[in-house]
Amino acid sequence: MSLIGSETFLPGVLTEVESDYSFGYDSSLFGTTDSVLVIGTAFSGPVGVPVEIYNPEHGRYVFGKAYDSKSKQESTLVAGIEDAYQRGCRTIYAVRISGKQLEKSFDLALDTNLQLRVTSVYPTNQAKDFFLVYDNTTGDEKIKLYKPAEKATIVEKMQGLVENDNSVIATEIRLNRDYGMTKDSMLVDLIRTVNEHAYNNILKLSIVDEDGAEVTNTSIEAQNIPVGALHPGAYFVGRDKSKVATITDIDYQIITSDADKPYASFSEVVYKKLVMNTDVSLALPIYAENTDEFRSLLRTVEVFMSKPFDFLETQGVADRAFPKDKVDYEEVNISTFDIYQRLGSGFAITAKAERRQDASGRELAPRVKEAPVEDDNRILSLGDGIYSMLENLNTRYRVMTAGNADTQISSRLPRPKDFLVAAPNSVNILNNLVRATPKIDRDTKFTPKAFSFKINAIVDGALEAPVDEIFEDKVFKIVPTASEEELLNVAVPNGTLVMTLNEDGKGVLKRFNENRYEILNSERSVGDFILSEGILYQGVDSDEGTVFEKMEFEAPASGEPQFHGKNYILGENNGRVYAFRFLGGSDNHVTPLGDVEAMLGENEEQTTVYAQYNHFETNPIVVSSAILDGMTLEEFVQYLNEHESLRSEFQFEMTGDGYEVKDDYIAEIAGTVFGEETLLPEDRVSSYDYNKYIPYKTNDNFARQLAQHCTYTSLKTAPTHGVIGTNRMSDLSLNSLANRVEQLLNLELDLYAKNAQGRNMLDRNNMPYPIGKNISVVFTQYFLNMIDGYRFVSNGASGYAGMVSQLPLDQSSTSQPIDLPSTMFDLTNYQLTRLTQKGFITVKQSYTRGLVITDGITQAPAESPFRRLSVTRVIGAVEELIREAVEPYIGKQNHAANRNSMQTAVKSNLDKIKDRLIEDYEFNMVIDPRVMKFSYVDIDYKIVPIYEIREVRNRISVKDEL
Repeated sequence: MSLIGSETFLPGVLTEVESDYSFGYDSSLFGTTDSVLVIGTAFSGPVGVPVEIYNPEHGRYVFGKAYDSKSKQESTLVAGIEDAYQRGCRTIYAVRISGKQLEKSFDLALDTNLQLRVTSVYPTNQAKDFFLVYDNTTGDEKIKLYKPAEKATIVEKMQGLVENDNSVIATEIRLNRDYGMTKDSMLVDLIRTVNEHAYNNILKLSIVDEDGAEVTNTSIEAQNIPVGALHPGAYFVGRDKSKVATITDIDYQIITSDADKPYASFSEVVYKKLVMNTDVSLALPIYAENTDEFRSLLRTVEVFMSKPFDFLETQGVADRAFPKDKVDYEEVNISTFDIYQRLGSGFAITAKAERRQDASGRELAPRVKEAPVEDDNRILSLGDGIYSMLENLNTRYRVMTAGNADTQISSRLPRPKDFLVAAPNSVNILNNLVRATPKIDRDTKFTPKAFSFKINAIVDGALEAPVDEIFEDKVFKIVPTASEEELLNVAVPNGTLVMTLNEDGKGVLKRFNENRYEILNSERSVGDFILSEGILYQGVDSDEGTVFEKMEFEAPASGEPQFHGKNYILGENNGRVYAFRFLGGSDNHVTPLGDVEAMLGENEEQTTVYAQYNHFETNPIVVSSAILDGMTLEEFVQYLNEHESLRSEFQFEMTGDGYEVKDDYIAEIAGTVFGEETLLPEDRVSSYDYNKYIPYKTNDNFARQLAQHCTYTSLKTAPTHGVIGTNRMSDLSLNSLANRVEQLLNLELDLYAKNAQGRNMLDRNNMPYPIGKNISVVFTQYFLNMIDGYRFVSNGASGYAGMVSQLPLDQSSTSQPIDLPSTMFDLTNYQLTRLTQKGFITVKQSYTRGLVITDGITQAPAESPFRRLSVTRVIGAVEELIREAVEPYIGKQNHAANRNSMQTAVKSNLDKIKDRLIEDYEFNMVIDPRVMKFSYVDIDYKIVPIYEIREVRNRISVKDEL
């Protein structure tokens, strides 16, 4: 999984959410206070993207609720937004730190490796209740989107479309009548229409290639796919099994004349017409051409349908037929170490696997241990994460709500299976001139497949299968045969078909689904054909249901053997249709020729490929060509890598011997091995990676991580101050409170800048560089009444940031009232004093002003002037003025005129703030002049002082120091 879901971000690059998500919300107060960025977990919303939030209702719309009663889980981001808002902040940004993208790719009706991907706009478990239905009725094509009323936009609410919170909103997009789209229109136009629809805030459509990369706007092939390539039906995401009987029926139609075309612009040879599919685990929508048959199947699970897919209009009904998967896409309840990793810019201790063997030398599951201290890879940098992406965002305060200052960041040791990886097995073919390497996912645990490779030279011209000699009535399913024992302990994908033979030699068709094999004995299978290991079977009815009997053929007295008067039949495997020559006889009924597209279409290369991808058998890869005596080895390898039947499964390259003869014709350098098979017994090998180091814990803490992020951001972008709270208390007794205070007083946050290995960075005096001035740690607790009625327990971090954000620049937070009805515990004066000395922000009861902040301090060293938050605020304002004045001169020539102009601009800006500060405080404080020099570095790396400003300190005022 990518860190930020399906979107791609560069570290330090800021991406804003489109204003459409804010339409209808009042933004008039946004920007009237200092800005607060709230960082936390959420049930919905974009991941890693700062979103402008105008009020708590807007925050709930974008990021979901604070508490989910179904999963009994609580998020922190929405509560932090409301806490900051209630304390006075009106310039709030919010960033969600976790979430796994919810998406599914669907096959198209054409013979192509491209797929339609349906993605939830935001990672959320609620997306499992988002549905898209495509109706391909000619002249009335339309898309219908279904979503819970909770996801209604403000416009939909204003239009009265929300009847109650449990209702479903259906949005119909009439492609033909409103947009003039037909099956001949381009699919990319339909995608754009759906994605940009005003009421579609739930699903995003795209086209992806065989590697899963989005090519909607970058591939010529994708640009030329018509709307007619879409299968009709309901597109589900986040559902992986069916409770109804699983039936999949695709009619592979060979189109040879204009009259047979499914739509006018169809230019392919094979059209895959979806007749029926009820298996939600497959890359196909749910659909039935025969509505009555589909309705009968749904009744078996108590789903009643009057009109097609009308059961989607009631929440929860679809679950009876197609249950939701168990994957948590929201990741609200992730471990503290996962949160630390996603924030990034940190370091972690790693674990490694140690090899183990038994007495016979057989490898055992490894022992997983923490990497020893002397290991160079014991500490690894976590690199860029959410924090790296936020360094270019100019917000004054940053609140971490997903982690606390006193949280122990920990995780369990990885398991041995975490070190188990799959590596491809390569094989050299064509007299060791070409290497074939399977494309596999290292993390998949599927049982290896077997392949055999054969290169055939055709002497009498290119392979052809004339249309009038092909049996087109039925397309055979190419299914492997296996014994019951072979099915045990085999890991295969859902939807895998296999046939087992009973004692009478009759086959039973089975489909793998959710760790079990279900028998497919539907009456629909009667008369169907199966091709297995070169033998033809036909489905017949029996007392045990539908079984498949081996077909018997007699050798013809004269002429070539024929099947129903035809010389060729068609078979389908892995979504592609191939032609077979009918042999008759009793051993092998057919022999593969190649893909029907090449045999019936324009085949300039005069080359065909047959490629089979099944478990439980050795899959033939047969390449037959009539121009091997005129095709160079380099051209041949390029052809293999570009062929649609091969490119998604194999990578071909020349070996060292091959490079030496890459410009020679194949017939000259490999003619003696034509027709010979090369076996690849296993396409992958699973083994433990003993060179792998897995980060699993850290001795860092969230406060130091946040402080370093704010330090870097202050240096690179603008002054930034972090605010973080402490863990909430459930036991509020006096004894427990006293123990907690002692724990906090003994807490060591180690607030120094660290490098990627977790070691202290040193300043020019060879001392650790302190970063505590950039963070405040809050210790308090109170109830936060949310707009949706939920009662959240706040630790005060967001509330304190919100309170400070609306204070004037020349006002300290010390003894200033904070808008709270009450706190859940009160601290004694002794405890308040000790916590203040330790650098904690606390709340106390004032006799005249209610609840107030005890002391507005930071975690800077006690002797530092930056111990006062008011000082960091003023100095931060000064830094911003200097940046504002200096940045226009960056990149200009370094001569006297530019330097003088720059110094004048700086002086002008700073005079304004200096005069205001002295004027505001001359009657309230004693001035203690001290000099702070602000400098810039010119192109010759000489430090040039440009202005001096006195640091103003208040020694006697109740307002505390500035």
